[in-house]
Amino acid sequence: MTQDTSTLAFTAKSTGNDLRLTARLNGHVFFDQILSQNEIKVQHTFSAVDEEKYTVEIEMSGKLPEHTAIDDQGNIVEDCTIEISEFSLDEIALVHLFTDNCKYTHDFNGSQAPVVDKFFGNMGCNGIVKFEFSAPLYIWMLENM
Repeated sequence: MTQDTSTLAFTAKSTGNDLRLTARLNGHVFFDQILSQNEIKVQHTFSAVDEEKYTVEIEMSGKLPEHTAIDDQGNIVEDCTIEISEFSLDEIALVHLFTDNCKYTHDFNGSQAPVVDKFFGNMGCNGIVKFEFSAPLYIWMLENM
């Protein structure tokens, strides 16, 4: 088994000013902050051990009913969300490999039973986006393309 350091990175921003983003790798928090509308680069360097599995969790919290404006017909006309983009591992942009392998678990901010959705880069409900990969990274990438 070999061990190297690897870096995961992504860009995050909120369309409001009081949504919290917490990011964890294998349960350990490496980022926890209330976001603003300014884009922020989140980056974490970790020891990557061959044959190990890794789970990244990106959690949105703090969304309240008043963050969503609805018109008379029930259509959402304004909403606060968190946008996640430019996810990379060791400076290799994963683009669709990231979103294709994510699961977004949420409960529509407490209004419905929990669901597991696909993730397309935008978190509109309090919940967790989960992304799993393994080391060595290049082999995982080749196997999942």
